[in-house]
Amino acid sequence: MRTIEAEQLWVPGPAQPRLAGGEMHLWRAELSEVPGALAALLSADERERAGRIIAGAPRELWRSSRAVLRDLLGRYVSADPTTLRLTPDSRGKPTLDLRVGQTPIHFNLSHSRGSALYAFSRSGPIGVDLERSERTFDYLAVARRAFDAAESRRLSQLDQAALRREFLAAWTLREAYFKYGGRSSNHARARPGAPWAMQLTMFGGAAAVVAAVAPRTVDQWDYVAPELSADGSPTRPR
Repeated sequence: MRTIEAEQLWVPGPAQPRLAGGEMHLWRAELSEVPGALAALLSADERERAGRIIAGAPRELWRSSRAVLRDLLGRYVSADPTTLRLTPDSRGKPTLDLRVGQTPIHFNLSHSRGSALYAFSRSGPIGVDLERSERTFDYLAVARRAFDAAESRRLSQLDQAALRREFLAAWTLREAYFKYGGRSSNHARARPGAPWAMQLTMFGGAAAVVAAVAPRTVDQWDYVAPELSADGSPTRPR
């Protein structure tokens, strides 16, 4: 698994991104900085789904994460974000309905404790996972259930600080594999037939992994919310 350690690789993203074959675009966002008005981009179904989330903070974070997704997809396909149709696949993973002849765009998102990660590619399936956890728990007990014996044994030999770091790296890789292709990895090491994967440096202490068809280039961008017009729609330079 390729590891990116330099946080300076994240720079503010473009207002009008262009995604070619072989390219991967990664965006990270602090959802607390997303203006609440951006929720106007959500569809009626999304607003209803958000309303079923009882707790206030998780509901607002879900709304913001979905609004950012719509904004970014609208940038990629040069369309009004409110007109986009997002349809869940058989596993609940959102997909974008496109007109006949348009090149498919593969995407995935993950959010945890107010941070979000988005990935886009035209080359094939893509999966991301982000875990931002300050709490501690019995990492080894969970590892014995989630990973194979060799990986659990490796983790058991680490001190507490390293255990937390390596457990989260293993867990996010497992989840990214699952979101990539519907089959989770039982351990954290790359294996024959596994997708290309990259570990990312994220917001303080967070673990994140993207799994995908191996790209030629990877761009890492910080999300900057657009200015909103009087009717609540995002405005961008032409």
